[in-house]
Amino acid sequence: SSITVSGAANATTISTNAGTLQMSAAVLPADASDKSVTWTVTNGTGEATISAGGLLAAVMNGTVIVKAVAKDGSAVENTLEVTISGQTVGISTTGSFDIVFYPNPVANQLCIDNASDISMVTISTINGQQIVQQKNTDSSIKLNVSAYKSGLYILKTTSVSGKINVFKFIKE
Repeated sequence: SSITVSGAANATTISTNAGTLQMSAAVLPADASDKSVTWTVTNGTGEATISAGGLLAAVMNGTVIVKAVAKDGSAVENTLEVTISGQTVGISTTGSFDIVFYPNPVANQLCIDNASDISMVTISTINGQQIVQQKNTDSSIKLNVSAYKSGLYILKTTSVSGKINVFKFIKE
């Protein structure tokens, strides 16, 4: 039994700001009854998040390790290092920020206010495990984070115009 992890078109880099790379896992033997895998990402010098379907999303320049583990109980796994570049996290090209979130650190409710409507909010652990992906149609959002464990999290917002903002916040 084996797993081979690869990026779309054998890519091992993400070079566009807030870019993504669809990961895939080739599971052998070909007649395996369960070819499903669990995706995780370990941040190295860079940061990224990964969805349950294997979509890797760049957060910060550097390298990350993407891992696929067989769900069949065999514990077969494999990894691939992905290099991330071109990220401008926390830097506004216009010189002003359109978004604020508060409080930070947060105990119960995280508030997000944006100059324009937010279409998507994603919260991930610092290890890249996506916790929440919520579609929205508002410029002001309140998220209940009281059940989260204490630690550092990544907040990613996408406005209806496509502008992406990525921030870190601390859960008390």
